Amino acid sequence: MNTVRPAPSPEELGLRSARALELSGYPPNRVRRLVERGVLRRVRRGWYVGEDRWQRLDADDRYRTSVYACGLSLSDDAVLSHESAAVLHGLHLLSVPDRVHARVPVPVAGRGTRTDVAYHRMTLQLVPTTTVYGLRISGREDVVRDMASIATHRAALVVADQAARRGLDTDVLRRWIADNPGRPGVRRLALVLDRLDPAAESAGETLTRVLLHEWAVPLPVSQHWIMTAIGYHRVDFAWPDRRIILEFDGRGKYFDYRPTAEALYEERRREKALVNAGWRVIRIGWADVTRKTEAFRRLITVALAADHRPAVG
Repeated sequence: MNTVRPAPSPEELGLRSARALELSGYPPNRVRRLVERGVLRRVRRGWYVGEDRWQRLDADDRYRTSVYACGLSLSDDAVLSHESAAVLHGLHLLSVPDRVHARVPVPVAGRGTRTDVAYHRMTLQLVPTTTVYGLRISGREDVVRDMASIATHRAALVVADQAARRGLDTDVLRRWIADNPGRPGVRRLALVLDRLDPAAESAGETLTRVLLHEWAVPLPVSQHWIMTAIGYHRVDFAWPDRRIILEFDGRGKYFDYRPTAEALYEERRREKALVNAGWRVIRIGWADVTRKTEAFRRLITVALAADHRPAVG
């Protein structure tokens, strides 16, 4: 059994057990009052997070906190799976589920009665389970297979792309497909593997690629390097023969690691260099790949249909 540290720990997320709070001087009646006053949030029975801390967590970390709280309450024979295992591997989800997923060896009376836990029968594991902060979770290959069985193609591919960047063993998955024709999720898993791109760096890039597949337009090159007057620059997608660049702008691109003003300045400088080198830059964001897809489709199809001179380098 491998042990990894792919995600923030329960402590880093601010998760505290009722026992830990009591040892810190917060008996149950005081904890109850703090919850009523909105100072503490009860994530699950016996597990709490400060409300201020909770509000600062993004959607993935809120779900991850719930998974920890549930996982620490499950029996030793349970293995966290599906989306729940994905977030503990540090993978981002296209959408956050409303339940924690766990595999168990055999049905037990009372299991499945809670609305916040989805229990699944234990199946043949493709790879050994992994331990994260004392919790057993499915390996990445099992997560990708399980996601294909219950999630949409888009949601499964978002997780699979990230897993591929971390060394997903696709041979294991293809052997399972060959050995299990007709099983639920097999066709979807095969399509996920056919469209897999380890070069994708965000869920937004994966969604962009899914749409381009669906529209049957010429597919771009992912993470393409282009030489400009100020050096080489890597772009999200490029059609070199048409000198068209497609960039997906996620919020983190501008708000992580560097001050916003500096990031915006460098991005403008980079884009100017690309334009001066003879490239057209098209920028899209979350709205374009979720709510305004028809406008995005028209933009791309018109741009690709236009007459562009061939690339020279």
